[in-house]
Amino acid sequence: MNEINILFVGKYLFQNERIRGGPPRVLSEIVDSLSKEKNVNIFVFSQSENNIFSKIKYRNINILILPKYNLNKVINLYRSLRSKIDIIFIFGEYAISLPILLDKSKRKIYSFHGIALYEYLFNKSLTLANSIKYIYLQKIIAEQADCLVSVSRLSLNNFMKITKVKKPSIVIPNGVKPCRLEESIDLTSPFLTQTISRLKYPIILFVGRCDIIKGLHILLKAITELKNKYHLVIVGRSSPFFTKIRLIFSKFFEQKRIIYLGLLKPHELDFLYRCARVLVIPSLFDTFPLASLEAMIRGTPVIVSNMVGTSEIIRNWYNGLIFNVNDVRQLTEYLEIILSDEKLARKIGLNGKKIASKLTWDFIAKEYLNLAKRFLHEG
Repeated sequence: MNEINILFVGKYLFQNERIRGGPPRVLSEIVDSLSKEKNVNIFVFSQSENNIFSKIKYRNINILILPKYNLNKVINLYRSLRSKIDIIFIFGEYAISLPILLDKSKRKIYSFHGIALYEYLFNKSLTLANSIKYIYLQKIIAEQADCLVSVSRLSLNNFMKITKVKKPSIVIPNGVKPCRLEESIDLTSPFLTQTISRLKYPIILFVGRCDIIKGLHILLKAITELKNKYHLVIVGRSSPFFTKIRLIFSKFFEQKRIIYLGLLKPHELDFLYRCARVLVIPSLFDTFPLASLEAMIRGTPVIVSNMVGTSEIIRNWYNGLIFNVNDVRQLTEYLEIILSDEKLARKIGLNGKKIASKLTWDFIAKEYLNLAKRFLHEG
């Protein structure tokens, strides 16, 4: 096959929107990388948060931003493009994918993370609308797909166990796009650089949503037991849960042992990764957080729980550290060692950088492209 035409369905994020992760970020990075490939034409059906329809084209990418509640629009546009499409990738659980699922003649590959499904089971207080979105919509899409793709074996097994869907499946991890050091320093705000420069002790970094599923409370319990001096810097979106635990650990915030920075721009986060002694991802469940690769490719060692998908590319004490989920004592021990042994931390960080450097978005995009070609070849 000389030329391949791929339709991506989900949500495309423009560069200024890529402070979030999940399927939208993965779709966007893969689409951008594939746009550099010869003989690949890309169409994107991107779900809008409002009722506005628009068309955008650059390179060989045709982006159609579609209103999520106007499925007739989706149907008509798909019909007009159907003859041009060879294969379809669906990323995440979006309503605009439903009309496309009715076309049995096209091969469809469903790429998901699965954390939303786990969060639904973890948080029974979610609304009926979210219940439908997190379980039934994902199940419908998965059942109509020819193949399932997820970012980790942990995520894939969890998804198939909950939905009872059995399909051919493959693991393709998240990717990473490194920034140049000089860019992160030049673009970082004076406030952030001054804040970090005033810190006297090694930085423990947490990056992610500040909610219970991300395990921030486990990390906070661990640092209260540390004998080594440290600063914990928290980056991420706040939540009612974070407001509660912030009151519990208020003394540490007042003493500047814990610093909350909220959301940062990518180049500011890049700067912070380089300043940190270690990144900790203590999640109760996490499919493959982008923060782990973003830290690793900058030579910053990571500590993750064994319920984090990144653990599948980590050899304990070689290119990262893995602790048993919820085990505060084990996490405290690991932090003590990393904080007191800078040479060991640097060695682990450099080994982590080697493996992360192989997982560029260009490499991941080619994995998706090869998967598409394989399915088309099989007919």
